[in-house]
Amino acid sequence: YMVLSIIADLLFGLMIALALFVKQPFCRICPMLPLQTVFKKVGLLRLVKNGGSKCENCNNCAKACPMDIFEIANVETNKNITYEDCTLCGRCIEFCPDDDILKFKYGPFTVFSSSNEYFKKRNKLEKLIFRK
Repeated sequence: YMVLSIIADLLFGLMIALALFVKQPFCRICPMLPLQTVFKKVGLLRLVKNGGSKCENCNNCAKACPMDIFEIANVETNKNITYEDCTLCGRCIEFCPDDDILKFKYGPFTVFSSSNEYFKKRNKLEKLIFRK
C-alpha cells in the first residue's frame, strides 16, 4: 500500500511540475487520446479549414489551442485539419475572427463555424468578465 501511495504522489507531483511548462499535461499522457485518435479516423466529426484568401493569418487559432497544435494556423483550402493530438474542443473556431474559415463538420453538415459576429460577442463578454 505504501509503494502505491508513493507512486501516486510522484505522479501527482509530476503533473503539477509539468503544468508549469506545458498546457494540459495530463491530456498528453492519458490513454484516451490514442483511443480517440483511432475513432477520429472512422468518425464523421471533422475540423475543416477553408483558409485561402479569406484567412488573415492572425494565428489566433494556434494561440487558443490547448494542445499547442501550431499547424492549425497554416493556410489550407477546404482541408480536414483534424490532427492526432486534437481533442476537438473547438477553441480554435471560437477564436477565429473571420467568417467560415474554421468549421466543425459532421459528414457533409456544418455543426459550428467561425464568425466575426461570434468573435466580437465573445471578446465583449470576456472584457466584461475580466474587468471585474
